[in-house]
Amino acid sequence: MRGLERCRDLGVEASLVACLMKGNSGQMGKLAQLAVKLGVSLRINVYKSVFTREYQPDYNEFWGAIKDMAQAAYFCACSEPVVSAAVNNRKQKSGNPCGQMSFRVHPDGNIVPCVYLRDSDINIDDTVDDFSKQKRMLTERVNLPLPEVCGECSQVDICNGGCAARRLLGDPNDPDEYCYFIRGDNPDIPVRWKESKGLVHEDYLCTMILSG
Repeated sequence: MRGLERCRDLGVEASLVACLMKGNSGQMGKLAQLAVKLGVSLRINVYKSVFTREYQPDYNEFWGAIKDMAQAAYFCACSEPVVSAAVNNRKQKSGNPCGQMSFRVHPDGNIVPCVYLRDSDINIDDTVDDFSKQKRMLTERVNLPLPEVCGECSQVDICNGGCAARRLLGDPNDPDEYCYFIRGDNPDIPVRWKESKGLVHEDYLCTMILSG
């Protein structure tokens, strides 16, 4: 807290960062309130299972947390596909930005489009010879088939089936497990927008940024 206050007093951009999980989903609204009180941004990434689903929020916990944060603060940026669809974020297009706007390099030199994807047949040495070809291959890794049901959704151009990493945990032919459309649900997020500061993480991975 002292570090945040010092950054604020010195005019240095600072943010709170948190991972939305099962254990803290009920506290995300309060965290957004704290960010507003401190005059800093809040960046939220959603927990994605790697070894266990124990910490992953369920459908109601996920949308409850999004709603609580929206009531407490303004949205500045959102690149989490299914949330962008729910709040009609027309700046977001073609689903998850991973593999399109960014990639990750592992210590062994292997490159993956998303931090949650481990296996790869693309190495950093390959990009030296033909980067454009490798970039296409990275994009294709997360370019999953559009679920048939998504064709009936008015927000398909925003969401495009949702987060590829979450879809790969189940059946890649199904939409994101947090999809509200297939449940006949309406999350009714009370979103309010504020101009983005152009923060570094806002459009190259699945994230949400809020502020007062």
